[in-house]
This record gives sequence, C-alpha cells and structure tokens, in this order.
Amino acid sequence: MSLGTRFLQKEPGQIQFKAQALIYPVLQALDLNTPSYQQNQDMPILPRTLMVRFWSEYFTSNKALFRAMMANTHNNPESSSLLKFVNWSAFLPETYHRKYNYSAPAVLQGVGGEAVGMDGPSRSFADPRASPLLVPDTALRSLPKAYILT
Repeated sequence: MSLGTRFLQKEPGQIQFKAQALIYPVLQALDLNTPSYQQNQDMPILPRTLMVRFWSEYFTSNKALFRAMMANTHNNPESSSLLKFVNWSAFLPETYHRKYNYSAPAVLQGVGGEAVGMDGPSRSFADPRASPLLVPDTALRSLPKAYILT
C-alpha cells in the first residue's frame, strides 16, 4: 500500500517507485458507514461484516470492539477529533451522495459499555498504518502517482 511505499522510499539505495496501484484500498477505520460500506455491505467477496471483522481483529481479539464497529459506535473522545477528516458528505460531490445520508459516528466512552477503546484500539484508528487517509497531505505528496480502483 502507499504507506509501505513511503517507508521503502525512505531507505537509501532502495528502488524508487514511479507509480503504484491501490485496489480496493482500506483508508480509514473511524467511520464504517460510508456510502461505500452501505453500497457494498452484501457483496459476496467482501461483505461489510467480514471487512469489519478484519478491522476489529487487526486491533484486538476482544469481540466487544467488533460489535461496536458493526454499530459504528467504536469512536471515543480520543478519536472523535479526527471524524471531521472522514465526513464524506463534506468531501464527496453532491451528485455522488445518491440516497445516502451522512450520520456522524457515535462517540462513546469505551466500546459497548466496556473500556476496550481506552486500552489502545481507539488510538490505533488514527495510526497512519491503519488509516492512511489521515496522513497529512505534505507526506502524501512525496509518494509516487497512484492508480486507485474501488
């Protein structure tokens, strides 16, 4: 993925990539109810439940996080300040909104009434290795051109 490319480009003597192809890139874990998740929630190859399971297992084995992510209630006050960067209704042109209405993810203390979000996973949502969409534009400019297929 582009973050891996960025790390490789910082190594002296490594190959300098001219381009990269991102196929169905996973860009952020803060809002799991974007139009893309809604539109593709029942697709046979990667339904929403499987994608959310992958996300939750990436962060922790605690099933409370999976349940909270399925309900899009996994953000806590630590990660809430980043939600403005994934508000698709502000970035996506009106013609692409279709029947989807933006509803900001809930911000709760802990996850599902448990303190799962406080022991690391919610802080990890902002880690650029998990959510490259949150990387500052200045860091992205040094990456090779990208072809993105969604």
